[in-house]
Amino acid sequence: MNPVSLTPIFARIFDAMDRKDQANAYVLSGCIASAHGAASLQVDVTSGIIVTGAGAPASPGAQNVTPGALVNPLASRCDLIYFPSGSTVLTLAAGVEVVVAPNVPAIPPALPAGACAIAVAYIVPGAIDYSGATQAFVENIQQNGVAIPYFGPTGPWASTGDIRLRNTAEIRARDSTNTFNERIMLYESSNFLLFGGAGGTLARLELDGTGIRIGTPSGSNAAGGIGITNNADIVARNNGNTNDITLIRANTSDQVVINAGGAGITLNPATAFAIGTNPSSAGILRLPSGNGQRISFRNNANTGEGASLESDGSDQAVIRQAGTLLAAFGATYLALGASAAGAGILRLPNALYVNSRNAANTGNLAILGVAADDIMRLWDSRVAAQQTATTTLADGTGHMPANKVVWTN
Repeated sequence: MNPVSLTPIFARIFDAMDRKDQANAYVLSGCIASAHGAASLQVDVTSGIIVTGAGAPASPGAQNVTPGALVNPLASRCDLIYFPSGSTVLTLAAGVEVVVAPNVPAIPPALPAGACAIAVAYIVPGAIDYSGATQAFVENIQQNGVAIPYFGPTGPWASTGDIRLRNTAEIRARDSTNTFNERIMLYESSNFLLFGGAGGTLARLELDGTGIRIGTPSGSNAAGGIGITNNADIVARNNGNTNDITLIRANTSDQVVINAGGAGITLNPATAFAIGTNPSSAGILRLPSGNGQRISFRNNANTGEGASLESDGSDQAVIRQAGTLLAAFGATYLALGASAAGAGILRLPNALYVNSRNAANTGNLAILGVAADDIMRLWDSRVAAQQTATTTLADGTGHMPANKVVWTN
């Protein structure tokens, strides 16, 4: 038997490689050719994924082809096994039979445009199978490529984009301890994009057409906006890059807490708005007690503090104007001014009087008060002059004696 020259065979193999380099056709996975068995020229090819004609990946199943017997018992032949462009049907193209000589080799047919080469079957005189004794052989020549832009073992893939994945395709990475495959990204069958959440160290983050959800599925399935699990925080870094500031949290009592890491503001969506540490447990607006915990208004000139309302350390409701005490409400009294009396239902400072508006609405009329001489004065609206008690209230009864007040015209 004349020796077989491999030069023309590899020339055709290189032709196939050129086609692969041009991104025309290549094998992504599988499609391995092998001899069927003894006393058979059948060639079996496993299932796999291929690209033909620069198209989308396709998934041919396991198939086989059988080269025909030699017509000339002295000749040899090299057959080409391939998938035609746009097809998943395994195809055999028979080569030309030649009586091999040093300068007359058996060569395979040219690979059709866009076709994906799989193998060549070299048939020699007397061959009934591909055992070593006959010198016939099957050689895999498929060009393995990356499915750019297609990724994944099966389709259907996205039809556009630089990287194209199928639905439910995911990207994973090995963790630093080499014990877990961490999910990086998954496009779910419910059409949302999922990052992490595979049981590793990465938190679950979902994106869909309605919003962003962070955390486990049972606790982050809010519709729209940004959804996070209960009692989870939205946190920002402080300006000095030394600490984290908790911006907002929905706590286990279903309250919305702003600045949960500090004194905070707590919103009960149904009933209340609470501010600070240890606020009141009742009411729509709930504040803590103590100086400085107040509701304040800007003054009309926008130059400083105006009126304010607070509950002080004595559990009084206090009204101030520009920081100056105007009134304090206790459980059983009303005190007016910064130096009000220390007892009684209505408590006034010295020289502060109870006034009334006149009937013409043109001025104010004093009614009652205690002057700097500690004598209580009453005014009769019928006269201009004030009337005074003839003596101080020294009878110990707490009432002004009727015979001690005199009005004159």
